[in-house]
Amino acid sequence: MTKPQPGIHVVWVLLMVVGASSAYFHATLSLLGQLLDELAILWVVAASYWLWFPSSCLPEYWRNQAGGRARFCNLFVPGALVITLLGTLQPAVNAYCLLLLAIPSITMLVHQLRPEQCERVVSLGTRSMGLMGAALVCWVADRFFCEFWSSVGFPYLHGAWHILIFLASYTAIVLFAYFDVKQHRPGLVAELRYYPETPGDLGVPYVVVTPCPPTQGKDV
Repeated sequence: MTKPQPGIHVVWVLLMVVGASSAYFHATLSLLGQLLDELAILWVVAASYWLWFPSSCLPEYWRNQAGGRARFCNLFVPGALVITLLGTLQPAVNAYCLLLLAIPSITMLVHQLRPEQCERVVSLGTRSMGLMGAALVCWVADRFFCEFWSSVGFPYLHGAWHILIFLASYTAIVLFAYFDVKQHRPGLVAELRYYPETPGDLGVPYVVVTPCPPTQGKDV
């Protein structure tokens, strides 16, 4: 078994920053906490795009250039810096801008899943998009109908949003890591597994990366 791409550790660290920032924000309801929470999410998305943006989704200009994918993905870094500055100046629109990032993410995931033959991968992709959709429904319902839910004694949708979006984000990261190995790392094989292995794949998904088995020559 070989080691994963080192950049994935950046994503895991940023996810921990998101968790800590979110806890701080909800404990203090301060502007600083809001900015830390929302901008940490922005940088998780930017880092994921930088690592795993698929070559098949590149604009034609970049796709036809040697090293075009790397140069295109590097644009996400200054883009994230600009959005960080704008988000600091206008924090009221941060949440809506972050939700818009779900559109290209889902689009790329669907694009990757269409030619996939492994039923386990397709099943996890469908589950991930379902979780993301349910999370967005909870966020919108809580954001715009909070008083109604409080009046009926059900003020839990925001908590449900956090749980669902965490599960959707984790599964999406696992899937994009799988596709990155499959499409951009020749000589390696990616396999989706679960811990623990249970009927219905209800465990925690992860990717195992191994070298391709040597091809055996044919007798002439």
